[in-house]
Amino acid sequence: MPYHAQANPTERINRNIKQYLRKYCTTHSDWSENVHLMAYSLRTNVIGTTEFTPSEIVLGRNLNNPFVVPLQQTRLASAQDVRNYSTNLKSKLTNIYLQARDNLQVSRFSYRKQFDHYRRDVIFKIGDLVLYRIHPLSCARSGLAASLMRAREGPYKVTEIISRNVYRIGLVSNGAPYARVHVSQLQAYLPREGAIPDPLPVNRASLVKKRKTRLVNKAQCD
Repeated sequence: MPYHAQANPTERINRNIKQYLRKYCTTHSDWSENVHLMAYSLRTNVIGTTEFTPSEIVLGRNLNNPFVVPLQQTRLASAQDVRNYSTNLKSKLTNIYLQARDNLQVSRFSYRKQFDHYRRDVIFKIGDLVLYRIHPLSCARSGLAASLMRAREGPYKVTEIISRNVYRIGLVSNGAPYARVHVSQLQAYLPREGAIPDPLPVNRASLVKKRKTRLVNKAQCD
C-alpha cells in the first residue's frame, strides 16, 4: 500500500487526539490520566461529515451527560420490554446508518470539489525519471534530526502505471522494482550531464560521527 497520509482517516483522528491531549495535559507524563475526558469529548461531538455523534452511530443514542442526572422511576424490564427495545434499536440504527452514509457521500463531493480547485494533475509516463519523497525520523540517541536529512532520494524510473495516482518505481540501471508509491510522493527529476547512477538510500549510520571513547586500564580502576 503506497504511503498517502491524507487518505487515511486514522491520521485525522490521531491529529484530533493530539489536540485534545495538548489542551488537557499540564505535563507530558500525565497524558494517560486525561484519556477518559478526551474519549467522552470525541464520542459526544457531532461529526461534520455524518452529522451524527460516534455514540449515536455505534449505540443508537448519545452518552449520558455527567452534569445532568435526571431522576426517574425505574422498574424491572419484562421480556416484552427487552424485545421491544431490541426491535426499536435495530430500526433506529438502520436509519442512522443510511442517513449517515448519505451525508458522508455529500460531504465527500463537497470536499473533493474544494480540493480539486487547487489541485493540478501530475502525470508520469513509463520511463520517466522521478525523485521519491522519504520520511526520515529523528533519533536523539543517535544525534539525527529529520529536518536536516534530505527530503527526497533518487532518481528512480517509472516502471508501471498501476492507477491514476499510484505508480511503481524501480532502479534506473536494470528496472528492478523498488516501491509502489502515490503520485504525491513523486517529483520529476531533471537529468544532469553524465551517467545517472542508481540512488543510494539514506544511510543514517554515515551521518553520525563516532564518539571518541577512552580506554581505561583495568588496573587503574582497582
